Amino acid sequence: MINLENLDGLPVSFIKRLNDFDAHFRFYEFLENFANNKTMNNLISEINDYCLTHKIVGFHFTNALEQDILTHGIIIRTGQEIRASFTKNHFHLFSTNEQDQIRLLWKGQFDNSNGKNRDNRIFFNFTQHALINGGAELLLKYYGGEQVYFPLYRIPEIAHKLENIGEPMILKCSLDPNMINTFIENPWGKIIASSYHRKINPNAHTIDQDGYQEIEVKKENIEIIKLKKNNNQ
Repeated sequence: MINLENLDGLPVSFIKRLNDFDAHFRFYEFLENFANNKTMNNLISEINDYCLTHKIVGFHFTNALEQDILTHGIIIRTGQEIRASFTKNHFHLFSTNEQDQIRLLWKGQFDNSNGKNRDNRIFFNFTQHALINGGAELLLKYYGGEQVYFPLYRIPEIAHKLENIGEPMILKCSLDPNMINTFIENPWGKIIASSYHRKINPNAHTIDQDGYQEIEVKKENIEIIKLKKNNNQ
């Protein structure tokens, strides 16, 4: 399994070839500066191809119940199914007034195309940079994922209760990269090159991205990293 963030599992031969660019990595802050460098582009492509023959680490940021993950892993559901489960298991925590408000806000947010692009998909990052840039903040703070909390977290009384249902955690998952939908060319090679770049130059721009798959993650392929509430970084 290859960790694209710390390069664990990446063959030394690739590390040595990245070493050849150390002087450039120290000078430049953006991997895009190598866009016309054929040697670097070939290396990124080769690393990407290597990753496609192995498992990679994906990070899923969430606020959930640990026992649910230990029992079921990460399952595939529509937003409607997620909200129905939330209603069944947690609506008793909310007043009748709050329940009505939640239903109204959900209807306004999800009864059109909003949220459909997350149905039956599990999203990942491939570094933990979202802990630094704030991208994971809401996911870790509020229970249930965006299909539950997104239209609710600005309502203080409801938000407070959402904070106290689950606990923030990073799910470190073993994934087949061939099953992951991504949005850039040679994503695994570019993320690895970027991670190496930051080891040489801490000011370098981080390349990471969302990726998603439409199959479950079995519990045996998940390592749970628990975080302290209100101190997610």
